Amino acid sequence: MERGARGSGSGPLPDSLPQALLGWVLGVAFVYSALFGTGSFLYGRSTLALFWLVIFVVSGIGLWRVVPGMWRVPQASQST
Repeated sequence: MERGARGSGSGPLPDSLPQALLGWVLGVAFVYSALFGTGSFLYGRSTLALFWLVIFVVSGIGLWRVVPGMWRVPQASQST
């Protein structure tokens, strides 16, 4: 049985739950590491601020790689 609502004519959905969860986790890590890193920097905790900076950069790179795959438009097969 194909995914999607019956009778909707939409066909199978191209979404990937593991990819969506990875994007969610990376997004949460990205935002919180920016917030905690900024706070650590403002309070003079340089080692902790550096740790959060590394998490921020790694999660940003991960998001940069994951998000385009989530927003990719599926190619419609054309039959002649």
